[in-house]
Amino acid sequence: MLKRIPASKRPAWTSILLASGLLLGANMAHAQPKRHVPYKQAAIFGSVFTWTYALATGAPVTRCEPVGSHARVEYGVDEELTVKTVGLYTHNCLIRQYDTWRLSHTPMLNVTHWAGDSTSQNSRSTFDIAAIPMIRWEKTFGFTPYPMDFEMGVGFSYLNDVNIGSREKSTQFQFTDHFGFGVSSPERDWRVGFAFRHLSNLGLKLPNNAANFFGASFEMKFD
Repeated sequence: MLKRIPASKRPAWTSILLASGLLLGANMAHAQPKRHVPYKQAAIFGSVFTWTYALATGAPVTRCEPVGSHARVEYGVDEELTVKTVGLYTHNCLIRQYDTWRLSHTPMLNVTHWAGDSTSQNSRSTFDIAAIPMIRWEKTFGFTPYPMDFEMGVGFSYLNDVNIGSREKSTQFQFTDHFGFGVSSPERDWRVGFAFRHLSNLGLKLPNNAANFFGASFEMKFD
């Protein structure tokens, strides 16, 4: 049984976390193509809701278990850019287990190569390094042994070149938002899924031309 935090000790930081999520979501939705907004909002509000719920109920968010070395590769595209990502994680942190539902987060480190098309005004190539606590809401259904999930995460990224393609991003520091869904093997040795990624600096400095990538991801345990 997980210990609940008394109500008198919750409001300050849970309210701050929720308010921060609302501000973050509102800012990132501003002046963005409408087709991208639902994915961004799912990443931001889903992450904020999950962390608020976990902390408010006293879930052991730092109880991380080694799961072996897993590699993750992603390929994504937007209007003019393509990205190829290689990620690594070694631990999974269980937040809650409900019968056929499992809620966890995975600290993940990614390196991504960006490529612009031949008409790029600025650099045609750059890379970023990102750290993301990736949350997964996972469910096992009776009709299949393969767990299905939604994943979301908000993390931080360092971008090597602030001008790529026609995008001018002003700062090397970026917020990186992730949303996706997928299916895993029963032993969680592999996973395949859809992946969306949004990068911007939250308007800390202008111009702030965001990037929104749609693509696919694949994970495999290699030890």
